Amino acid sequence: MIEYIISHTAYSAQHFINAVFNGLAPVLAISGTIWIALKALRPLRKYAEVGGIFAIVGATIGILTGASREAAVQATLPAMIALVTGYLGWLLRQEIGGGKTGLSSLSSVPKESDPDSLQPTVMLVVSAVVGLMLAAPTGTMWGASMRDASVTNDRRYQEWRYSFENQQVPLQTELLRRDLGLTSTQDPESDPVSSLAAGSSSALSAE
Repeated sequence: MIEYIISHTAYSAQHFINAVFNGLAPVLAISGTIWIALKALRPLRKYAEVGGIFAIVGATIGILTGASREAAVQATLPAMIALVTGYLGWLLRQEIGGGKTGLSSLSSVPKESDPDSLQPTVMLVVSAVVGLMLAAPTGTMWGASMRDASVTNDRRYQEWRYSFENQQVPLQTELLRRDLGLTSTQDPESDPVSSLAAGSSSALSAE
């Protein structure tokens, strides 16, 4: 019972580590880089929080799209993009209408700083769009790279499995049969595996 609990705990820890490094870490790395870049730009410095929030959304969508090999993601992606853009449009409408739940509520810029101008609203929208548009393709490329690595590992495993099942196992079987004094199950002249086993046995006997 203790071994069972320990083994499942180890498996759960491995899955958690994979989720952190393959899911959470890329999103934080992409969105954090974009947030720092927006902070470095003087016109968008005060609105970097909004860009960072939408960068998180874009990075998440991009990584899910790039890493997934399932058609379900392609079906849900338009709905997610429509949800994000619809929410952005609603915030913009609230901002123009003077509501307290607009885009300015997501940033550190007070609404009262320039009540008669739409310049802060425009900069908020620009920050949101820049964060989303930079994070989405970056996340997609990151996810595609993860998918390519997974496909390469699967291909290597299939090659190793084929070699093991069709070469190593028959060869070891023939060697064991010859060591035990049993007759070969294959014709050495027609089967290269048996021929190789016979040569290996002769070399071992000569030594």
